[in-house]
Amino acid sequence: MRHRLTLRQTASLLGVFVAVSVLAACVPLPASEMPRAPASHGVWYVDNAANGGNNGTSWTDAWESFGAIDWGPGGMIAGDTLCISGGASSKTYSETLTVGASGSAGAPIVIDVGANSPTPSGHDGTVIIDGGSTRSSGIVVSNRVYISINGLDAQQNYRLLVQNHTGVGVGSVQVSNSSYTNIDYVMVNHGRSRGVFFDSVDHSRIRGCDVRTGFVNTAVQTDGLYLQFGNDNIVENNVVVLSNADTSNHMDCLQVANGENRLTIRNNWLEWTNGLGNDQSQTFIIEGSSDWVRFYNNVVLGSSGN
Repeated sequence: MRHRLTLRQTASLLGVFVAVSVLAACVPLPASEMPRAPASHGVWYVDNAANGGNNGTSWTDAWESFGAIDWGPGGMIAGDTLCISGGASSKTYSETLTVGASGSAGAPIVIDVGANSPTPSGHDGTVIIDGGSTRSSGIVVSNRVYISINGLDAQQNYRLLVQNHTGVGVGSVQVSNSSYTNIDYVMVNHGRSRGVFFDSVDHSRIRGCDVRTGFVNTAVQTDGLYLQFGNDNIVENNVVVLSNADTSNHMDCLQVANGENRLTIRNNWLEWTNGLGNDQSQTFIIEGSSDWVRFYNNVVLGSSGN
């Protein structure tokens, strides 16, 4: 499944050939480029419908909740892969996935969807991490290194959705004080929080994510992608579409702030679908960076602010 892009405005503003080239740029990279742990490392399983040994060693004996995952010796260690069951068509997890261990250079911890497991049948649907409009974040990575989160299957279908979180000042996908952490091909519906938030993150990436608010009217800051206090990061091939009718908070498709340095932003689609008519919404804003930010081959539509 390709990104759900709207080309009407781009075709009128930039021309059909430019629109087509940008669409091609935003298509996910080949599945062969997705992170995988070497085959010699462990593969672990989580499925909230399992009723076996609850030890993570197979689908039958999968960990039955995110809270049951054993992080560290005897469980998930550097180089291991965690496969999350998506059921036959979809499966909802009403809890937060907090990554509890670090990988290492050449041996990241990989969080992957069941569709990419060695035995995907019955587990290859869409993984939904739902906040129930009560939890702050769906995925949390804090004080970790070498973490890779992937939501795309081998047929390039999105299989990981994070939705309905309400964290004020945090992200539905929250990464802080970490490095070498990649968030790839995750769908985020974040009507009452930020989408993906990098806070003090270095040498990391946000790639191929589809981040949307839907049509909302909420006073909560609903930035799509927000990066601050980091170094040497990449934001590429993402689609961010926001629509918030409230004017009391600023809500930017992409905000770079507070000393985010040496940042590359490329091949992204950034769109505001309802301009607010004031400076509370920017499609793209940079402030407080003391070093370079490279911004190229992006589509920016609908900004009513700076």
